[in-house]
Amino acid sequence: MSKLMSILSVSAFFIASLLFVQCGESSEDAKLKMEEDRQQMVEEFNEERDQLLSELRELRDEMDEELRELGSRMESAGEELNEGVEDAYAELTDDRSDLQRAIDDVENATVESWEKVKSKTEEVYSDISTQFADWRDSIEESF
Repeated sequence: MSKLMSILSVSAFFIASLLFVQCGESSEDAKLKMEEDRQQMVEEFNEERDQLLSELRELRDEMDEELRELGSRMESAGEELNEGVEDAYAELTDDRSDLQRAIDDVENATVESWEKVKSKTEEVYSDISTQFADWRDSIEESF
């Protein structure tokens, strides 16, 4: 009986060791998978952020150019300037500031805050780009 008990004890120890090793491997595999998933998420975040930043900066640069041109036109128009043009200039300046804040938010976004920042920024971008297109049309009519 003691020989049987020894065999059972050794077998139980061996089985327990196998289970422990397998669980350890599964844990390591799970850790590796989690790290791979996180790395992929970081890469996607960086790609999306870079793309959005590019679009925001392009719109900001267009707005800067329009502000420079309008400023020059306003100076040369003098007193004949339509009051609505000054208001439009002020609105565009405010929109440009909102756009710069959105750029700053995107630049400072983290993987964890990305979805919220992205959603808010896309809304700001859409609103400002629409207003900017409308603004361009109205300004051209004023001069």
